[in-house]
Amino acid sequence: MGIQSEADVLSKLSLWREASRIVNEEGVRAFWKGNTVTVAHMLPYSVLNFYAYEKYNKFFYSNPILQSYLGNASSSPFVHFVSGGLAGITAASATYPLDLVRTRLAAQGVGAGGRARVYNT
Repeated sequence: MGIQSEADVLSKLSLWREASRIVNEEGVRAFWKGNTVTVAHMLPYSVLNFYAYEKYNKFFYSNPILQSYLGNASSSPFVHFVSGGLAGITAASATYPLDLVRTRLAAQGVGAGGRARVYNT
């Protein structure tokens, strides 16, 4: 077992102290606060990402012009890279409103001791 630095010990103690404070003030459920909104965002994002990736791959595989330049496009790292990038852009663009709601809800929980502040932008 190695020697722990003083900073490591102090950070573990403060982490434990903060976790205890959260449990005492808000209960165990406080550790999952906001998780529902995150899942509500990540589920459609992941579904769209996988779906779009497959569709972009199918497009590149069946495109005769790309086939003539790339040869066997199914094994081309370039095709996988471009398909993944386009799928990420598609999923992020489609789920941006959910991400915005998630971010605003998280920001409200941080402001003024947990009291919600709403600013018109």
